Amino acid sequence: MTRGDLSTAEGTLYFIFKALLEKNAAVAVRKFISFVDLRYQKKEHVKRYWFGSARKNKSKNFLRLVYGPNDPSYVVCNKRAEGETAVRIFVGKSPLVGSNPPMVLNKVGNKWLLKNFTPH
Repeated sequence: MTRGDLSTAEGTLYFIFKALLEKNAAVAVRKFISFVDLRYQKKEHVKRYWFGSARKNKSKNFLRLVYGPNDPSYVVCNKRAEGETAVRIFVGKSPLVGSNPPMVLNKVGNKWLLKNFTPH
């Protein structure tokens, strides 16, 4: 994946990763939360666990999922439909250690929103 496209789950995930790479933490968390399906996750839990884990230790583990600290591009290893309106995307790690983490996005109206997130 090399660019974002909000009409697709993969392109939306690019923007989610871009939000996590934002240097200003307040801006980053606001942007990140705008992509979360809050019907499944509480906002305070998203901030504390998902966002916090992705940014922990200067984003060391999260940076293994993207091309670099200024490039939110990533590799899709596998993709599976999850029912009628969701998709599970497995993101490649570099270096490959353990399994490739899954991200689940729901289609809500004309937007893709994050239902489940593995930040490392």
